[in-house]
Amino acid sequence: MKKLSIIFILAGILVISCADLEVSTKSYPYIITEEVSDINASGATFNATVTGTNKNDVIDYGFVWDDTIASPVLTCSKKSLGQSVSDGKINCKIEGGLKNGAEYHVRAYIKSSKYLVYGNVLTFNSKGSNPPVITGFSPSNGGFSKTIVISGSHFDSKITKNRVKLGSLSVAVDSATENSLYVKVPSIQASDSVKINVEVAGMTATSSSYFSLLFPWTQRNKPSMMMAGNTVSFALQNNAYLIKPNSANLYVYNSATDLFTATPNLPEAPGNHPIAFSANNAGFLLINKTLWKLDTSTMTWSAQKAYPGTVSDYMFSFTIDNKAYVGNFHSAKDVWQYNPLTNSWNQVADFAGGLPDTPWGYFSFATSKSGYLGIDRSGGSVKQFWQYTPTTNLWTRKTDFMPEGYSDFCSFVINDKAYVGMGYIESAYAGAVSSSIWRYDETNDKWIKGISAPKTLAVHTSFVINNKAYILGWNAYFYSDYTNFLYQFDPSKQ
Repeated sequence: MKKLSIIFILAGILVISCADLEVSTKSYPYIITEEVSDINASGATFNATVTGTNKNDVIDYGFVWDDTIASPVLTCSKKSLGQSVSDGKINCKIEGGLKNGAEYHVRAYIKSSKYLVYGNVLTFNSKGSNPPVITGFSPSNGGFSKTIVISGSHFDSKITKNRVKLGSLSVAVDSATENSLYVKVPSIQASDSVKINVEVAGMTATSSSYFSLLFPWTQRNKPSMMMAGNTVSFALQNNAYLIKPNSANLYVYNSATDLFTATPNLPEAPGNHPIAFSANNAGFLLINKTLWKLDTSTMTWSAQKAYPGTVSDYMFSFTIDNKAYVGNFHSAKDVWQYNPLTNSWNQVADFAGGLPDTPWGYFSFATSKSGYLGIDRSGGSVKQFWQYTPTTNLWTRKTDFMPEGYSDFCSFVINDKAYVGMGYIESAYAGAVSSSIWRYDETNDKWIKGISAPKTLAVHTSFVINNKAYILGWNAYFYSDYTNFLYQFDPSKQ
């Protein structure tokens, strides 16, 4: 066994040698590392002698060791023995984290409110130690960046000495003790159930139960029919009803069977810019000034009170408290409220915003309190985001929206939280599209980026069924791929 004897004092850190010093004259605690004993396949026992504790307020003491650092410090593998210590012999059994055949450097340490004192360094050849053990982990599931606490024994307090995998995914250890490891879920592309593996000193432990990796995006069945931009939709119970511009068909998506069907029963040709919304558990379709209501039990349409407002190519809609709001956001600015209980229209405050030139894109949505409208042009470099509050009948300018796109967005609300994203983006490449999704924090008026979709999409329409959003669109990069894709977004899995 080798001994390294040095002494220096720097910034309150002391290293003590085995020199013949008068301990009673010291104003700091004094510690000497003794021979390592009981070296066997189950670990080793570290020993030391400490004096001068009666003159100092000791706040920590123990041992540090490493197989690569000749003078180990507190950031190396460490065993803390607490605060309560008296003059005399100290020791501890190290039962995990020691590799068989490796040479380790070890020394004792003691820390007071004023000083950190290291003892002399000794080396020893390890014969191994006990393998790591996983007794549990918490929580049982989580998505990207979720912290997992792994409980067990024989881990290493030096984070780099522990290797953790979630299934086949290697993850970094953020914090470690001999009984717990803290890791975060890395970026993933699909939900999965995996076991947790911990490797320490070349020995591996595997959890007995599975951890559920959560990913909010799931690809659903592709529609067999070709959809297009400006498709509108509304959702009722388990179904969504889609109206494609200039098509005679009503397309129905059943979320239970994950299938689309087409029926040629629209009441009239929808034109280029139909408006669709749901209110009071019913679906409505506005074609020019005619408002149609769908009876889903018979799949028949009935005409309602005619829309009295302006008809244009720049119209929006949203629903608040079972009342629909339909209006214009360019040239004409009139906005109208429709009450399905009384089948009546009432004009409300005109839209207060607007761009000096023709908008390129827009989106709208509503929470339980307010309706929102975003408009932009010039590749998204000019944009506005407005809030309409029914209780005050006022439009208020809000923080401009963050999504990279400038048209063909998705927008939806789940559990009163609004999401906007995807769409065409400004690029040197024609048809470039985005995969990002952003959540609007209504309380603090700010945008928070979420987990991007696994595919970029220019969105035809989006709708919500059973607290899950469905986004239908195509990946139109270079305008060469017009395959329609349907993705489901579940925010509870973020």
